[in-house]
Amino acid sequence: MLLLVFAFVGVEVALVPSGEVKDPARTVPRRHRPGAGLTTLLYLAIQAVAQGVLGADMAARRGPLAAAAARFLGEGGRLLVLLGGAVSMFGTSAGTC
Repeated sequence: MLLLVFAFVGVEVALVPSGEVKDPARTVPRRHRPGAGLTTLLYLAIQAVAQGVLGADMAARRGPLAAAAARFLGEGGRLLVLLGGAVSMFGTSAGTC
């Protein structure tokens, strides 16, 4: 559940600078919808790749994205995914405080 919160927390953070935008009532929705759509497609693609790489074994994994990265990129890929997730979550936490 915690990872799901981090996945979708950026929606409201992206709206913070909307007070500085010319005509925010027009501009913000026009840019928010494609951004949300692209994010959804990206998450679906990541899910499909992880499911394709790990198969039914995905549910039993503790870190399924890291395990999928380890399968096709080796140990360095696993570490890269874990480090990227840690940096991303730290950045989100630091930016919203």
